[in-house]
Amino acid sequence: MTGGVLLVMSRCTDPAREDEFNRWYNEVHVPDLLKLDHFVAAQRFKVSGRPNRNEPDAVYMALYELDTDDTAAAMKVLGEGVRELQAQGRMIDCLQATSSTTYVPITERITR
Repeated sequence: MTGGVLLVMSRCTDPAREDEFNRWYNEVHVPDLLKLDHFVAAQRFKVSGRPNRNEPDAVYMALYELDTDDTAAAMKVLGEGVRELQAQGRMIDCLQATSSTTYVPITERITR
């Protein structure tokens, strides 16, 4: 069972760099984040259909599974990790995160 999840909504700010953005996200960013404490799995999604008009202007969603329900601790690790990745030049300049929210489970995982 997952301890918690982080849901990140984002978009590429330069449509001409969309392919570069997705390669970076999949091949660099996700592996970098999965090296951080508490981050154990990730999956990315692209918007399908028309978003609700109240939704942020995001095209992508990343779902990160955490090994803890102490989401504050996980977010602290993430903040420190992202600052270090920026210092190492491992972040891309066309990433715009439109929202970032953590959740903890309130039920067991239900499958059919």
